[in-house]
Amino acid sequence: HQARRKHFKFTALFSLCLILCFAAAVTNGSRAGIVLLFAGLTIWIILISLGTRSFSRLGVSAALLILGAAAFFSFGGSLLDRFAGSSDIVTRMSNEGRIPIYKDCLLLTSQNPLFGIGLGNFEGVFSLCQRHYHNPDRVIHPESDWIWILVELGLTGLVIAIWIILLVAFRVGRLKPTRKTRRSRHRLRMGAFVAASLIPLHGLFDVPGHTASLTFLSVLLFSLAASQQSKLVPRRWPARFYKVAAVLSIVIGTLAILAHFKNIGLPSNEGASQLYGWSVSLSEIPGASREAFLAASMAAKIKPLHWQYHFQRGRLSSRVGRSPRDTREDFRRARLLEQQSTWGVWAEAKHWLKYHPPYAIAPWREVLLRDPKRLNEHYGRILKQARPFPELAKPVRALANLDLSLKLGFLSNLRGEEFNEELDTLLRIDPNLDQLNDAEQSRLFGFWSQHGDTRQLIDLLLKKPSWRQGGWKILAQHHAKMGELNKVMDLIDTHYIPPKPPEMRSRTPISQLAQDFSVDPQDITKGLRLFFEQKRTLDVEAAAQTLAAIEALPNAPDYLGYLRYRLYRDINDFKTAWQVFPDKN
Repeated sequence: HQARRKHFKFTALFSLCLILCFAAAVTNGSRAGIVLLFAGLTIWIILISLGTRSFSRLGVSAALLILGAAAFFSFGGSLLDRFAGSSDIVTRMSNEGRIPIYKDCLLLTSQNPLFGIGLGNFEGVFSLCQRHYHNPDRVIHPESDWIWILVELGLTGLVIAIWIILLVAFRVGRLKPTRKTRRSRHRLRMGAFVAASLIPLHGLFDVPGHTASLTFLSVLLFSLAASQQSKLVPRRWPARFYKVAAVLSIVIGTLAILAHFKNIGLPSNEGASQLYGWSVSLSEIPGASREAFLAASMAAKIKPLHWQYHFQRGRLSSRVGRSPRDTREDFRRARLLEQQSTWGVWAEAKHWLKYHPPYAIAPWREVLLRDPKRLNEHYGRILKQARPFPELAKPVRALANLDLSLKLGFLSNLRGEEFNEELDTLLRIDPNLDQLNDAEQSRLFGFWSQHGDTRQLIDLLLKKPSWRQGGWKILAQHHAKMGELNKVMDLIDTHYIPPKPPEMRSRTPISQLAQDFSVDPQDITKGLRLFFEQKRTLDVEAAAQTLAAIEALPNAPDYLGYLRYRLYRDINDFKTAWQVFPDKN
């Protein structure tokens, strides 16, 4: 507005910059970014309007906000959908894992509230102490700058950080311009102040303050917002202190640049990361294993709480001639520092199968403990990997004792005396199979009837009613062989969970129903109406033919086999009913 009034040539440039900021916020896809953009514009417009009576300026400012909101609703795209589809903020933050992370951070802070756990130690220590966060992803930061400072530096560091920000904020001076203040300068200072203040504000629910580029930008903006009429503190030492700090910054920056290109490995997070990357690159080069191991060792010394560095040492230890016992200690540290993911544990097991197979049992056991929801899948993979190593047969068999359901996967691969031995072990642990559900019992009884003593299984099924739901099919087959079809029907009526076919009644004559179905033989509904009417009139042969015609259709429903069974069951033809029963096995 001011540029237009004074015919400045920068009006188009200012408008272009605003459009670019808006486009960047929308393209980035961050809800916080768009909220902070509009919040910053609103606060800045309010501040520059203090002390003015220009209604045109206020009108232009309000129009600017309305225009930006309209543009967002028009071009927001997927970001607008994220706002529209969002649930309440507490539920969303809980689903994203933020609230569980915050709870664990408070517990971690309570253990050392004054001075925290130490700068740069969050990732390693949090993985050892998390109680509420159960996602498999590793947490590298607490989703908040202020909580990060509180955890690592304690209340002392948090108070110092707040004091520094307040000290800088007071340097800005009065928010309302005085008569001596040039309004153009006031607008510049307020704009810089609002933009710089958004970064620590954003730090309440994200970590922009731990990004070097945003931190330097915030410092630059605060310096632009500083008022020349305000003194920081009435002493001379700050000027000397800042000169020394400037020299140190130049020295540290130069060393950081040299370290980046020369792989020096300064004692910092960046230095350790560079050494680790250098180690990974060298490990792919034949004959460079020693240098790769030394680089990983230096990284582990700089950042001993990062599990990747110890894991890399373990991978390279066997190449450089270290003993399996020493190598195992590196892998143990890695497992201790990373207690969620199963990828590293599988990789460790693969390493031991290549160099020292007996040590593969420990990481396999860790996999089963870390991911109990996929026990059978993991155990099947373990059995497949252990098959070429006969010396691992007994230890792998012992792993199945962690959970009775694992016994099922193991029993499926056994025959003869080995099967009977493991089955006896399972029954000693759980004589009534209370720890197995009906589906698992059914699998066990299937293996038992195929590989074990079937006569013993039948006797136990007759004695233990609690086993009937899982073993009624085997018991029904036994009764069928003995000619006891009444008992077979009783078992089916008691334990079989039938489908629910539609009930169709019609007053139309059978001849008309048959004609309708013959005219349109692809109509399943017409065929079912004819079938139910034929069944009602006890025309079994015609009803069976109608079912066969329906079964031949491409979209025939699954319950037709059960309807055929009921056709014969209802007329007490038990022999045919059992023959056509759809779920014998």
